[in-house]
Amino acid sequence: MKRLLLVIILLGIVSSTFAADANTVVHQLQMTVECTGTTKYTCKVHQSITILNEKGRSAAQFAFSTDQTRKLTAFNAVISNAAGQVIRKVKKNDLQYTQYHPQMVVDGGTYYFAYQPVSYPVTIDFDYEYANSNGFVSFPAFCPATEYGTEVRHAVYTLRVPNNMEVRSKLLNMPDNSIVTTTEGNKKCLTITIENQQQLHREALMPPVTERLPIAYFAPVGFQFLGTEGSMKTWEDFGRWQNTLIEGRDLLTPTQQQALKQMTDTCATTWDKVKTVYNLLRYSTRYNSIQLGIGGWQPAKASDVSQLGMGDCKGLTNYMKAMLKAIGIESHYTVISTSYKHLFHDYPSLSQLNHAILQVPMQEDTLWIECTNPSLPLGYLHEDIAGHDAVLITKEGGKIVTLPEYNSNDSKWNTVTHITLKDNGNAHINYRARMQGMYYEDWQWAENADTTRIAQRMQRMYRLPKAKFLKIKTTRDERPQCPPAIDICIEVECDNLATVNQQRLFLPVSPIDNMRYNTLSDATRHNDIYIDQDMLTTDSIYIHLPKGFSIESIPTAFQNNTDITSTQIQLYNDNNAIIAVETTQTHKGLYNKSLYPTLLQQQQNLLRWRKQQIVLRQ
Repeated sequence: MKRLLLVIILLGIVSSTFAADANTVVHQLQMTVECTGTTKYTCKVHQSITILNEKGRSAAQFAFSTDQTRKLTAFNAVISNAAGQVIRKVKKNDLQYTQYHPQMVVDGGTYYFAYQPVSYPVTIDFDYEYANSNGFVSFPAFCPATEYGTEVRHAVYTLRVPNNMEVRSKLLNMPDNSIVTTTEGNKKCLTITIENQQQLHREALMPPVTERLPIAYFAPVGFQFLGTEGSMKTWEDFGRWQNTLIEGRDLLTPTQQQALKQMTDTCATTWDKVKTVYNLLRYSTRYNSIQLGIGGWQPAKASDVSQLGMGDCKGLTNYMKAMLKAIGIESHYTVISTSYKHLFHDYPSLSQLNHAILQVPMQEDTLWIECTNPSLPLGYLHEDIAGHDAVLITKEGGKIVTLPEYNSNDSKWNTVTHITLKDNGNAHINYRARMQGMYYEDWQWAENADTTRIAQRMQRMYRLPKAKFLKIKTTRDERPQCPPAIDICIEVECDNLATVNQQRLFLPVSPIDNMRYNTLSDATRHNDIYIDQDMLTTDSIYIHLPKGFSIESIPTAFQNNTDITSTQIQLYNDNNAIIAVETTQTHKGLYNKSLYPTLLQQQQNLLRWRKQQIVLRQ
């Protein structure tokens, strides 16, 4: 009865004091980590959370992954409805278990259960415990809200370690003095308390959620992990530990080395030699992730990758390094994150890194090689690593570097469209698009795709009325040390592109409009505006008039500029054709949310302009 009253009271508090648009409310979160030394700790978690609507449904799911170091030792969940009545109880034996993992081969599994609420609100109390043994490099992180729309009423994190253990910490989006340190006998106790944390709103063009939420990281300075020892006080120390994992694994047999030398002896430049070796990697290996024990951080031996013809990012990168070493070209194994653009310079940790690439110092410039995707040309930095911080592993240790980032001259979307208009409003359209750099990645799939699929994608983008696609051709343009591009040429017949009214044709000022500009809908703004890369789009449309028709009216040009983006549309009358040239340039950066009304107004101005029509008269 007491629990029933507590739940009802809590639900009443939620409805009266929390934002109406919240999806979940964490009433209480308690995390207690007990560490006995450099190889073991236990973590107990209690969480009481109310899910208010369908958008918060993911909070009703539980998943815990095990491996050689982590084991789930206890679990209990109690699910209650809006009236406080218990709907379901879940014990550890009720959990599902699977060894399936997207990394293909791992040395653990996942306990999980998926509850689908039939009505809202619903409250779930979680209690579980897990043990970590066989060494560790960090303690559990503290992040009370992991999703948009989650409000936190009360959360406490407690870490107890031996007095002689030196602990590192990193706090994000919380005060520097949030950690309270006390002594309990022979233990040092670190505590963080969070009260009444407001939700983070999901909006277009906002920084990554991981950079906005309050979160605290903890780790020992010196560590033991799966039979290895090291320090992560600095990134240089991290690199020294990583060196112990890759040392001696970049060796090939004398026969393999001789074959590589013969293959590259006739190459005129170092670039040609690297490209020859890279092509060998592309066409003789495939990606296959195997994460077993320390192998999650240690690359397979180069000779094994060569023999098996497969490897993960670490193994393929190390194999490429070994092949270059065999022909006398220096390179550096490099670890990076595909999820986080920036690393904490003052807080080294494995959790920030999930990928390996190769750096090759060249006389003219530094060459970065992605070794896991054979479809990418040599040296191209895809969007998951371009501009990201990385850790270069040298003989002296680790060194943070930042990879180059593409500008608007590298990432471009250019289209040229010829519309031959007929007197009945139908049209014959020749469309040519060139997607380069980051845009190329979005359209790379089209290179070998069925033409029907390309036609369907184009139709969704441009919404052409009664379109009949006659011809589709794709061509890849790959040049040395230039961002790749893909060219798409389409020929299509389209009915009723223009509206016929007596002796006039009414044609939309943007007859093939792909809605790139329509991204903002909220009237107010909670977050700053984040643009992650420079981009440039240019669309040129040639409207060829039907015989006997002339222009009766045409909209004036459009121009609207802000600090974030600028759009210019020019219209020309060229004998028997109308030429419209639209250029939009977007500048990367983090902009104050006070600029949002101006940006929203720019979009609305453009929408209104596009509703205008070109009027042709016979």
